[in-house]
Amino acid sequence: MFKGKKPKDETYIEMKSLPILILDTNWLFFFSKNKNEEVETAQAELVNLLKDRSRIADDIKNLNSEKKQLLSKILALSNDLRDGKNSVKDELDQKQNRVNDINIDLNELEKESDSLPEKIDKANNRLFQTCIKVSYNDIRKNDKELKKCKNNIDKFNQQLSAENEKKVSFTKELKVIENTPRAVKVMKCIKKCEANLDKIKAMLAGETSKVEDIKASFKKSKDFLEMYIGEDGIRQLKQKYKGSI
Repeated sequence: MFKGKKPKDETYIEMKSLPILILDTNWLFFFSKNKNEEVETAQAELVNLLKDRSRIADDIKNLNSEKKQLLSKILALSNDLRDGKNSVKDELDQKQNRVNDINIDLNELEKESDSLPEKIDKANNRLFQTCIKVSYNDIRKNDKELKKCKNNIDKFNQQLSAENEKKVSFTKELKVIENTPRAVKVMKCIKKCEANLDKIKAMLAGETSKVEDIKASFKKSKDFLEMYIGEDGIRQLKQKYKGSI
């Protein structure tokens, strides 16, 4: 199992190459449902940055398209103006002013676009580190829950054995005292034992089912770590937090 100190809120596993997690099918398999508030916050930051990237790309494309049309129109108006059509001067000025505005807007958008890759990488890495921490903590939590369930299973098995012994004892007594006044009381005791046995078996089944769920959750968290950080990354976790998987 996984034991050790809880990781701090800091980057502690370096990745040389990391896909954009929210676009990665493997990450979606592990975290499409397994999210807490911290993961959702980190994911939302990355989603918004990717939306910004898409919006900026569309804006640049649309402005360049508009600029191309304006330049074509400016060329035609300039020719008209040279031919003595002074009436087009106002329209020409408007088109030129619009091109100037577009150039300013394009300059700002390109600056914003240039800054996005680093922001996206940082947000993606924050999400990644958050997911590592969540997986780590899930493993620690599952380890504790598994021990608790196993203790409960041992306790229920002991209760089951004790109740079975009582039932066997009452059953043997009933055969000896059949058709006596005490037989009625003993039969009631047997029924009570049977009811207790059913109750204990139900609790035992519940704990056994919980164990399977915990093991599945543990495996999923461990699989995530193995897939994304590999054995080297897991060794870093072991060394840094004195833990073992």
